[in-house]
Amino acid sequence: MIKNQKGYTIVEVLVAMLIGSFVVYTMASFLVGLNKLHSQLRLRRVSSSTMQSLAENIRFNTSLFQVTFNNGGSAEAQLLDPANLGLGVSKEGSVIPRTDCAAMGCTAYVGYVILPHEVIRNLYQVKFLVVNSSDTSVKWETSYYITVK
Repeated sequence: MIKNQKGYTIVEVLVAMLIGSFVVYTMASFLVGLNKLHSQLRLRRVSSSTMQSLAENIRFNTSLFQVTFNNGGSAEAQLLDPANLGLGVSKEGSVIPRTDCAAMGCTAYVGYVILPHEVIRNLYQVKFLVVNSSDTSVKWETSYYITVK
């Protein structure tokens, strides 16, 4: 009979492997979530000032922009479809047509809808949708209310 055995049993090795794989899975999912959060925050930081300046441009030149008088939501959903967004944010932070993104490179795609307020005259809501150009699941939506004289 062998009295003094050294080493681990198969059950002990399997339990250790199970615990190790659980720790690795937890860390990997945490890092993936952290990476997505970082992408969202970077997108918000880059596009926040750009959206504010675009909203101010719309405010002073509302006649140059298409106002959507259909408040039903179907037109809004169509205009804010990530595949159909018409503008892009260049690496410098300027807003350019999406067709120029192939040549200049864009960090994000931008779309907006201008909706008049139902009760208050000369008050418009500008809804923006910003989508990361490399990962379209990373989105940022914001709204501004502008007054026009």
